[in-house]
Amino acid sequence: MFSTDRDQDTICAVATPQGASALAVIRVSGGDAETKVRKIAPALTAKLDSHRAYHLYLCDESGSPLDEVIITYFAKGRSYTGETSFEISCHGSQVIVEQILRSLVSAGARMAERGEFTYRAFMNGRIDLVQAEGILDLIESQSPQAAKAALNALRGELSGELRKIENDITWVLAQMEANIDFSSEDIVFTPVEEILLRLGNSKDALERLRASYKSGRALREGLTVALVGAPNVGKSSLFNKLVGEDRAIVSAHPGTTRDSIDAIKHVFGHRIRFVDSAGIRTTHDEVEKLGIDRTIGIATQADVILHILDSSESAPTSIDLEHLTAPVITVGNKADLLGLSDDLGRASSFAVDVLVSAQTGFGLDQLISLILPYAKSTVLDGGVTVQSARQFEAISKALNYLEAGEAALRGNQSPEFIAADLYAGLQELLALRGVCVADEVTDLVFREFCIGK
Repeated sequence: MFSTDRDQDTICAVATPQGASALAVIRVSGGDAETKVRKIAPALTAKLDSHRAYHLYLCDESGSPLDEVIITYFAKGRSYTGETSFEISCHGSQVIVEQILRSLVSAGARMAERGEFTYRAFMNGRIDLVQAEGILDLIESQSPQAAKAALNALRGELSGELRKIENDITWVLAQMEANIDFSSEDIVFTPVEEILLRLGNSKDALERLRASYKSGRALREGLTVALVGAPNVGKSSLFNKLVGEDRAIVSAHPGTTRDSIDAIKHVFGHRIRFVDSAGIRTTHDEVEKLGIDRTIGIATQADVILHILDSSESAPTSIDLEHLTAPVITVGNKADLLGLSDDLGRASSFAVDVLVSAQTGFGLDQLISLILPYAKSTVLDGGVTVQSARQFEAISKALNYLEAGEAALRGNQSPEFIAADLYAGLQELLALRGVCVADEVTDLVFREFCIGK
């Protein structure tokens, strides 16, 4: 995607969404950005002060006025990209934006690729890859909690934790190297117990980060709540009530739902993804079997499971959920058929966690109050959260290498073997931050960005 041959180009792009608006912002960055901008802004003052805004008119190649704008100048080393940069605030007409971009290209700039401004910030040492992912997460955040977690990553909190672990592993590696290089000399080395303690601390820190991925993913994508149960217990009706719209088809005939359907609902600042699914039962219908298989897959991946029962039945049909790891909330639906309208304290007598009615809305507030605790994250208490699958995979691999190195150390194996495992773990963490990383990894990170960021 990116190439070093193009890193010296001056790039430009609109940084605001497409469409008519009061204002639009066009970014320009590169070593020769000032020369390019002056070609379309001849009235720009000779001496520029960084972070200062200048009011003037832009002109095209023929000298005809294009628009009245505000240009903000950012000196090299003090801009988002680390390069000489300009931000042009113009009127938000699509025609005007395109004319300015066309004039910049005529002046020698080129259109930026997706994520190229952030890529240059990474290449110039302004941010690392983890912070770059934090920027994308902040742009795409769907809740205050997700935005806070992304901002923590952008500020370098996760990167700081990783650097501490890297430093500890480097210290242990130094002790191993000393054992290798000076094993034949009369030198007192660091006690094994102290090395194991430092290595154990690194493992514990990585384990905490890995464990945070579940809540971090829930923050980024929304807490996934799966509605499962036997056919005709009112899952689809309850789903529609929870999301506040008629998304799922409701029918009195069992087995109507053949495929999953999901919808996002923001509840008290938390992003919750509710998923309706096919009722689980024994069937010979091949299409319904596929739907049931998909239901089981959804339940396996869910963060919370709502096990829906028909509380109006004398012996409600339940399903086996013991093989699933997600927390289960047992919901007795159709409480209206029991004549319940204001008694929320009878759930235990029906062997459920909460009684609700998808028809009347009875008990829904109580059901939401049972779901909400699972939507909370440790990041709200100042914790560091892993949010991307790439981060989770790298941390998991590093942890595996450290565990292998610790086992080798406890087994009194040769320092060379111990050092090899520790070095491999360290490399995983360095690659995670982008200290030493293949081009394919940077492409994977930056191709998700929009143009202009």
